Amino acid sequence: MSSDLDRILASEVLALAKDKEIERVLNCCEQDHFAIFELNPLIELKSIDVNVKKLYRKKTLLLHPDKTQNIQAPKAFDRLKKSEMILSQVIPESNDVNNLDEDTSKRIHEKQNLINIYKGVLDELMKPIVDYFYDETNQLIREKVAVILNEQIKDKEVEMKFQQRQEANKREELKKIQKERELKKQMASKWEDERDIRVNNWRNYSNKVEKKKKKKPLSKTKKKLLA
Repeated sequence: MSSDLDRILASEVLALAKDKEIERVLNCCEQDHFAIFELNPLIELKSIDVNVKKLYRKKTLLLHPDKTQNIQAPKAFDRLKKSEMILSQVIPESNDVNNLDEDTSKRIHEKQNLINIYKGVLDELMKPIVDYFYDETNQLIREKVAVILNEQIKDKEVEMKFQQRQEANKREELKKIQKERELKKQMASKWEDERDIRVNNWRNYSNKVEKKKKKKPLSKTKKKLLA
């Protein structure tokens, strides 16, 4: 009886832990992959790659949709998986990403950008680095990091909309040019097709003029002279 009760309690405790972790991940800034993994990039940056692998296995047990009935689990797990893919990338020392595929280059750039934001915020606050993840200073840093990330997203959206408008204007201009070319081509084709008609009309007109000249009656003065 006691062992059954212990199992039930343990199951409830685990379910509660899963729900809390799911809620925590979803409350994180989606682009702050360090926050999702509860990592501080300002401490032991070189060991982050190893820590990410360990934490990913641990957090997968809590977030994987097959491990919980929480309906938000798929969304939280997708964020965890995306963060793992980015944070597990090793940043080349030479910063040479030309030989890498596009997806890998984007992930490395996103990871490096996030690290730079953290460092920039720390320099701005002029506070010492604190190890404890939930320290007030670290919480303040993450809040400022989230603000910067959201601003970057808005800037990208504005830039994307501007590019889309430019592309739309270019497409409209190309359509206009194409229509003008087609119209000129149609006019030239019509002009050529009606060439024989114009020639025949001119010949008919010329013949009529010649006939009129030949049949032109004599004037009264000329008739008197002839008489």
